[in-house]
Order: sequence, then structure tokens, then C-alpha cells
Amino acid sequence: MSEAQILAAPVRLRNREPLADPKLAARMQEALFHAEHCLDQAYIAAAELTVMLPSMRTQTNVAFEVPQAAIEAGTLTMASLTKARNDLSEMHRKLATLRDQLRIPVTMDGPIVWKPPV
Repeated sequence: MSEAQILAAPVRLRNREPLADPKLAARMQEALFHAEHCLDQAYIAAAELTVMLPSMRTQTNVAFEVPQAAIEAGTLTMASLTKARNDLSEMHRKLATLRDQLRIPVTMDGPIVWKPPV
């Protein structure tokens, strides 16, 4: 069965118990939060590095064109990370749908696993 079929299929079971092991769900949640945190950190690091380049140029008094290739590469890196961030957000939404279909309860008293600080 494809992912699309799994996500589109209604859950038609009478039993309201979760269909997946809550410990597995917690490990998946932790992995998702970790991936989100790492991607945010990569985005921040790439942005900081990219914005340093014009300052480096003025401090070293080199020609305007000298850092241009690095600035373009930094901009492309930011675009790639933006795409990756969008894809990870989509994955998060699909996992939420899957969580609901597997009847894994959502806890309202905070995350059940480590979540990086904001």
C-alpha cells in the first residue's frame, strides 16, 4: 500500500486503542523534533556566514566582485535549506495525519519527549 493510500484510507476499526506502539510514536516525535532543530541550526549558520561576506569585503578593502561567487553560493544554500524546511514541514503535517489515523493520543501537557528550546 502506498503512502497516499495509507493517508487517504479511513480508519474503520471499532477498537479505539492506538494501532501503533506509543513508544515508537515517541521515538518518531523525538526524531522529527531533532531534524527540525538541526535544520533550523543549519539555516541560521548559513545565513550568518552569508551576511558576513559583504562586511569582510569592506574590512579587507577588496573589489566588490571578489566575494560575489561566495555570496551567490550562500544564497543558493539558503534557497536549498528553505526548500528542505518546506519539505520537512510537509512531512510534519503528514505525520500528524498518520498519528490521527493510528489513534495515537496527543498529549496536552507538553511534549512527551525532548524538544529543543525556542
